[in-house]
Amino acid sequence: MVTRLQKGISMDKRFLLALIILLATSMLSAARKALVIGNASYQDKPLLNTVNDAQDIKNKLEALGFMVRPVYNANFEQMGRAIQEFTNTLDSVDEAVFYYAGHGVQLDGENYLLPVSPRITDKISVQYNSIKCNEIIERMERPRVAIIFLDACRDNPFSWARSLSRGLVSIGRVFPNQCVVFSTQPGDEAADAGANERNSPFTAALLKYIDQPMRFEDVFLSVRNEVEQQTGNKQIPSRYGDLRETYYFVKETLKPELGKAIDIPTLPVAITNPPEVPKPDSVPKESVAGSSLQSSTGSSTHLEKPASNQGSPELPTAVKVKEEVVVLPNTSAVPPPVPKPVPVTASQPETPTLDKPIPEPEKKIETTDLLSSLNEFFAKQGTGSTQTKPEVPPASNKQTQEPAKPKEAAIPSENPTQPQKIDQKPTPSTSTPIPPPPASNLANTATELAVLKPEKPVETKKTEAPDKALPKDEYGSIEVLVNADGEIFIDEHEVAYKSIKKNTILPINQLKTGKCKITFKSVKYMDTKELIIEKDQTQLVEFTFPEPPVPKGLMQISGGSFSMGSKKGDRAEQPVHTVSIGTYAIGITEVTVGQFNSFIQGTRYRTTAEMNGKAYIVDKKNANFKQEKNISWRKPGYEGSDDHPVSCVSWFDAISYCNWRSAQENLQPCYSLNHSYNPGDWTKGTIICDFLANGYRLPTEAEWEFAARAGQKESLYSGGDNLDDLAVYAKNCDWQPSRAASKQPNGFDLYDMSGNVAEWCWDWYEESYYSRSESQNPTGPLYPNRKTEGRRVLRGGSWYNGDKACRVSSREGWEPERCDNGNGFRVVRSLP
Repeated sequence: MVTRLQKGISMDKRFLLALIILLATSMLSAARKALVIGNASYQDKPLLNTVNDAQDIKNKLEALGFMVRPVYNANFEQMGRAIQEFTNTLDSVDEAVFYYAGHGVQLDGENYLLPVSPRITDKISVQYNSIKCNEIIERMERPRVAIIFLDACRDNPFSWARSLSRGLVSIGRVFPNQCVVFSTQPGDEAADAGANERNSPFTAALLKYIDQPMRFEDVFLSVRNEVEQQTGNKQIPSRYGDLRETYYFVKETLKPELGKAIDIPTLPVAITNPPEVPKPDSVPKESVAGSSLQSSTGSSTHLEKPASNQGSPELPTAVKVKEEVVVLPNTSAVPPPVPKPVPVTASQPETPTLDKPIPEPEKKIETTDLLSSLNEFFAKQGTGSTQTKPEVPPASNKQTQEPAKPKEAAIPSENPTQPQKIDQKPTPSTSTPIPPPPASNLANTATELAVLKPEKPVETKKTEAPDKALPKDEYGSIEVLVNADGEIFIDEHEVAYKSIKKNTILPINQLKTGKCKITFKSVKYMDTKELIIEKDQTQLVEFTFPEPPVPKGLMQISGGSFSMGSKKGDRAEQPVHTVSIGTYAIGITEVTVGQFNSFIQGTRYRTTAEMNGKAYIVDKKNANFKQEKNISWRKPGYEGSDDHPVSCVSWFDAISYCNWRSAQENLQPCYSLNHSYNPGDWTKGTIICDFLANGYRLPTEAEWEFAARAGQKESLYSGGDNLDDLAVYAKNCDWQPSRAASKQPNGFDLYDMSGNVAEWCWDWYEESYYSRSESQNPTGPLYPNRKTEGRRVLRGGSWYNGDKACRVSSREGWEPERCDNGNGFRVVRSLP
């Protein structure tokens, strides 16, 4: 029988439990998260201010305490990936903002946001290569507050799309926690910024009022009134949906402590048993004549995995878990214990990329907390594919001397500080000129638009004398020289006269004598010069902006266009396609043992091979791979030195080194997972590479091949066609790599791009990727297809490979956790 006393105690317990739950719930803090997208580089109708709009909104939201992910000039895949990854992080207590500036269209009652991509050629391609607004609305159902700003009602961007309706169509349904804001009324067009204005009328008003201490409804009303007034009632913002609560971006005047980033908790770890490594097919014996075997899939490079020794554990391979999940190794050994690292699955897209990266304005990056966080993590360390058979090196005495070094090159220091020479040998991409507008100071005679090429003045055809005599006005001319890419405006006209490439001369003829204003604009810089045009005189107008120094140990690559792939190569190297690359800096040599040792000594980091207790080496008896215990970067299976390239490192080891080195030099790290730059937090989620960050990272596959070719279109190897002078490979290696820079450099003064050790790249490997590769700064497929089982790209061939794998176009892919004494890496940094 239950007594009254027992009942009372039971009720008290229930009441106490309910109170605890209530208090715990009330202590949950809402995270402020935002995704900001600005698209400008459209082929049919580029926009001038949308990236400015997105950058300024990003900075404003960060000041309001939002954790913002910016994306600029994104193609369809990049936009889709960014939206998916952003919405996957949203929780029921969050405050979420989505902002988009760019082209948008309506088609058959559906609104679409347009990526900067050449694939949209008709109405069907709009449906399949654009982002549906309704999809964004549905994905943002979960957060407590969701506000969507669409400054996307620009004019029709397609010359073929006369059937498309103007502006956007009204939103039919939103969720109770959402509000969708258009920059104008449905069916109307929104205005861009004027020639001397940085932002569109809508975004300018939003920036003005969003940080004011008033309700969201009042913010919208203030923005609407401001836009109406500024546009003479031609543009009237509209909104759909009402938030179910009174919401403030700011409840009181901003205080200095606002704007700190809010950490998102690490996703829970999912552990599954790794599948067994399949045994390789039998590998026929080959001669040593310099030929490398191909894999069964037709792509050349390394070799088939050998059958594992009976009873010995195998290296973990990609683990299949739920869709859209990536499981990563965790190197932390600090209590509470972290489960044994699990390698990446092949189902999750990994990185936000930009079709044509546009850097943000330089801003001071506070790295003290980041550096201390990384050092604190690393200080706690200390505990816990298709392949090609390697060529058999010719028998040689171990006492054989290394080949004489034809050109002396110092090994880069660990902390690059001094600038390096700027190499301008790459073939630049041609720019698309913008037709000149009518200008008060520009004569009404037709001047042929020039195609700009760097390193020499741009020549234009002289204007032939017209049938009728010129007006009595007198004319002069100017030549414009700029050390940055951008556009030239004359006398404050709203439309650019012409685009101009970095370090080129743009001639402008037939300017009327008298006062004239010449303005240069780019994403980062803007400057105006006033001058007097004199009769029959040519003046030089020069715009000079500060350029960042090239770090010691790296070589600046000016970028340009090149033909990627090979018609004579394997299937994975085809089709040959044109790719344009921006400016970046790349390591003169591969990362050396000495450099990697500094990372280990400073952090006590344990590599993948050290945690697994084994790695792959090449068996001299049969030239096949075998796993051997106690093999790692410290003991790679051959005699080495601090000047040798590091090997036996996984893809994860390489990106961890990059983040550490970035923090050491007070740079912004590129790699993060769940908004953490600390590899100790990397358990499960999506690895992100921020290509706009100024820290160290791995090269993309396109960046690697561009640097390896060094402007030599027809060369088989990096630096020429005589591989013995250029590379350490199977025929001259004496069963091990040589010290860095022991062979001749290529045309960019880069060493060992062919041979020595194969180099990890950022991209997922996919044999058929070239058939759909982006033309501007490609970063590889969104995620690996199921046939490749989640492999990352390696380039350049290694010391145990034959000549075929050392070609500049040769591609291969290995699991990112793979450790092998022929695999290493070199670093790059993005430059403005």
